Amino acid sequence: MKIQPIIPQKQNIDNKKDNVRFTGAFDAVSLGLRFLETNQAWGANAVDLASMVIPRTTVDFVNRGPAAGTETMRREASGTVNHSLVGVYGTIAGLAVAASLNKNYGIKAHKIFADDETLLELANLWNKQIKQNKPEPVKNYLNETFGKLQTLVNGEWKEIPQENIDLVVEKYNAALTNKQTPAILNDELKNYAKSVITHSTGSENTYRFANGKNTASLSNMLESIYNVSKTFVETNVDKAFRETKEVDANAFIKAMKKMNLRRSLFGLGIASAVGMSIQPLNIYLTKRKTGSDGFVGVEGRSKDNSAGFKGLKALAAAAFGGGIIASIGVQDGIKGILKKIQFKGLTPTMDQFKFIYGVTIMSRFMAARDKDELRESVVKDVLGFFNWLVLGNFVSKMTANAIDQNLINYSEKDHGKGFFKKIINAPMVSRDEVLHRGLKAAGIDTVENGKALNFKQMLKKLSDSRVSDALRKETKGKLRALSIAQVAGYLYSGIILGVGIPKLNIYMTNKSEAKRKAKLAAEKAAKNEQPQTASNDVNYQSMMNPANLEFLSKNM
Repeated sequence: MKIQPIIPQKQNIDNKKDNVRFTGAFDAVSLGLRFLETNQAWGANAVDLASMVIPRTTVDFVNRGPAAGTETMRREASGTVNHSLVGVYGTIAGLAVAASLNKNYGIKAHKIFADDETLLELANLWNKQIKQNKPEPVKNYLNETFGKLQTLVNGEWKEIPQENIDLVVEKYNAALTNKQTPAILNDELKNYAKSVITHSTGSENTYRFANGKNTASLSNMLESIYNVSKTFVETNVDKAFRETKEVDANAFIKAMKKMNLRRSLFGLGIASAVGMSIQPLNIYLTKRKTGSDGFVGVEGRSKDNSAGFKGLKALAAAAFGGGIIASIGVQDGIKGILKKIQFKGLTPTMDQFKFIYGVTIMSRFMAARDKDELRESVVKDVLGFFNWLVLGNFVSKMTANAIDQNLINYSEKDHGKGFFKKIINAPMVSRDEVLHRGLKAAGIDTVENGKALNFKQMLKKLSDSRVSDALRKETKGKLRALSIAQVAGYLYSGIILGVGIPKLNIYMTNKSEAKRKAKLAAEKAAKNEQPQTASNDVNYQSMMNPANLEFLSKNM
């Protein structure tokens, strides 16, 4: 995607409005790439479209014809759309399974995407407060909640400074104790809390409760804390806490955990069902258009219905399915897997993506029409799966690490020892984190008049006279390195996965087809030669019978 630089305009000093402008191509590129990276709906789809869908479709259109190109386009594009709708499926599932819960407690449980660990942590903290019967239970609860949050920075777990906790608690407390505020965290409060905490810690990505197992982004944590806490102050929910001594016996918490499980199964079930139906439907549409049920990649093929091939497909799907489960983790058995695929927000988690994308690929194996199509699917889809969901964006990380090792938020204890553990398991530092760290070092706040500055406004602050030339150069250098790393990842996906792998598949299939044709030609030649040889043998035997030999001897 080409991003046009926006030429800066002269700012009217007398204008009291906060007119934010770009400061050149650098800002435009940073903003554009940040949008692609952080916007799940538009960014992820745009990147997948440009680096995977269009290249693979073009390769098949050019090398195999319109029928193959059209099937590839439907196959790749529909998968992208399905993955981007997982959050929507979760919302629909929540509406279906939370109806009675909402009615009984007067809440909107379907809008809460907190996993069981977060829910129980918050429930125990709230239960402790109301049992103590102290003044301002909400404020005390919030102080303890944010006080337990930790974030990973430069290999160490760091707590939020108390003065910054106080700022966030003041805003949260006012919202939670006001009956008129919405049940779901609004953007203004979320951005404020996120800015205050990120500015104080230098981190927005890896957060957990002290000694907790699961980590989440700061955005998800802030949403979960507010949305769950807003239900706690409702009359019927508060009553459920006061009626039981322990959280494990709390009827409301039990109902929420049950809803989490059902929503995960229902929501991921919808996504999986859609994903598994795409390729069979795709093949059906191709057959209607071409009249052939054979692999569209090679002209004149027919579908292989042999028992041996069906067994081969099932074996490939089963082996890949085992790999999916292993990548999600089987240490805690089925219960552990069910917990890992729970929703933590509208944006799907990596484990959810692994599950959905995995069963989609398994269905492609089972829908393969012959051995060549199965091989192509194994090569293309398995490489795509492991590149995206197991190895992570390793090209981007390797590029960033080569430029500046501090751009990888690595902890040997948490991510494992060694270079590849660092690249595969540790997250990259975000642009927002780089900006917050730079501005904090210059003594510049990212909250003005009670509102958080957005990314464009923070970029503009880099030109402030309080930012030294050395600090400005360092901060912009890190931002530039992140942009280079991101583009390197896109180029890798487009060139290797979008063009290279499809080209390799076509080459291998063409070689297989050439061997198949050579074998058929040899068999045909052998069949044509056999009758002629038999005819010659009959003529020879007839000529050599005794009567003919006697005739020849008398007349020669």
